[in-house]
Amino acid sequence: MPCFDHDGREFNRHLIPKPALCAGWRHDEDPSQEIICGLRRLDQQDESKFICFAYEAKTGLDKGERG
Repeated sequence: MPCFDHDGREFNRHLIPKPALCAGWRHDEDPSQEIICGLRRLDQQDESKFICFAYEAKTGLDKGERG
C-alpha cells in the first residue's frame, strides 16, 4: 500500500530508519499504526533527537525519555 506525506509525495515507510525508542513502544507491532508512525519518523528523520508524543511503554518497561 503506497504512503504519502503531507505534501502528497509518495514515500516508503520501510526505508525510514526506526529509532530505538520504537522497540519499547506499546504499539510497535500494531499494523494499524504503521502509516502514522512512518509519517512521524519521516517528519523527524533529519533531527538529532526523535520525539514521539504517542509513545506508551510496553508493559513492564519504564517510559523514560522520549527520544
